[in-house]
Order: sequence, then C-alpha cells, then structure tokens
Amino acid sequence: MKKLFMLCSLFLLALPFTVKAEENQKVSIYLFKGDGCPHCADAETYFNSLSDEDKNKFDLVEYEVWYDETNQELMKQVADKLEETVTGVPYMIVGEKSFSGFTDEIGEDIMNAVNEMYESEEKVDIVAELATELGAKKWTGSSNNTDQSTGTNGNTTTTEKDENSKTSTNSKDNTIVIVSVLGVLLVAGGLLVLARKKM
Repeated sequence: MKKLFMLCSLFLLALPFTVKAEENQKVSIYLFKGDGCPHCADAETYFNSLSDEDKNKFDLVEYEVWYDETNQELMKQVADKLEETVTGVPYMIVGEKSFSGFTDEIGEDIMNAVNEMYESEEKVDIVAELATELGAKKWTGSSNNTDQSTGTNGNTTTTEKDENSKTSTNSKDNTIVIVSVLGVLLVAGGLLVLARKKM
C-alpha cells in the first residue's frame, strides 16, 4: 500500500511540470514584407535557418504590403497602436515590440523577444485581432500572382495549416485536462483505499 501511495505522490509531483511544458504555446513573429524585398528575404532565410528547438517556439506570420492595401492598412494600424511610424519593410512585431529593417543582430533581438514571451505566462498579440477585423491576408509564398488593379495577390485569410494548428492546440489542452482529472481521481482512490484499510 505504501508503494501505491508513493507512486501516486510522484505522479502528482510530476504533473505540474508536464502541464507547464504544454502551456508554452508558440509566439507569433509578424513580418510585414514586400514581395521581392531583399531584406525581407534575408529575414525569412534567417528564421528558416534557426535550430528546430528555436523554430518550435514561434510561428512566422507574413503579410505582403506592397501590393495588398488591406495589409498596408494593418501595418499602419499596428504602428499607430505602438505609437510609431513605419518607414519601410521588413517591419516585424513580437508582442508589443517592433523591429525595422533586418540584420543578423536584429534577428537575435527578435529571438530574445520570442524567448522572453515564450517563457512568460502572459502572451501579448496586438496584431491578431486587428488582422481579423480588417480581413488581412497572410502571405502564402506565392509570388508573381499579383493583380495590381484589385490589390489582391491570391493569398488566403485562413490556411488549412492554421486550422490544423488550432485543432492540435485544442487537443493538447484537452489532453492536459484529462490527465489532470485522472491523476486526481487516482490519488483520491488511493487515499480512500488507504483510509478504509486503517479503519
């Protein structure tokens, strides 16, 4: 019986660490870019070259602004909210921090902001709500697909990957709740058995 009690106690001690690991959700790096902008391409290359450990901490969300008026408006509203003026692209946002232009040093500063927010319990995302309100279109990587008369470039508002990501996050949340409930029930059952044996 002591072994069962010890096993239940160890399970309960390990549970908060398991839940904490699941709570760390990816941070969004918003990249406002121009299709064909060399500095924007440098930023993309930098983020794609990072280690898998680093890449697992963030999602790179791109908005093309040279040919898409809605995305231009989104970038302007984000800058207004941060009380600054955008002077060009790339213009990147992590939480409430902005970064203009791109060098490897700026990339390191962005990753420091990502790491800080990834470890934080408070996730700030000023872009997501504005993007939804405006119907901004995420960049899907298709270039030379621009209809300049309408300002659209064949992008989609919500991609299948985004929907799968939401489903995956919801599944993880459900798993955490189920494991937590099972752990509590297991410990309660063990304590109940222990109490009955002592009577």
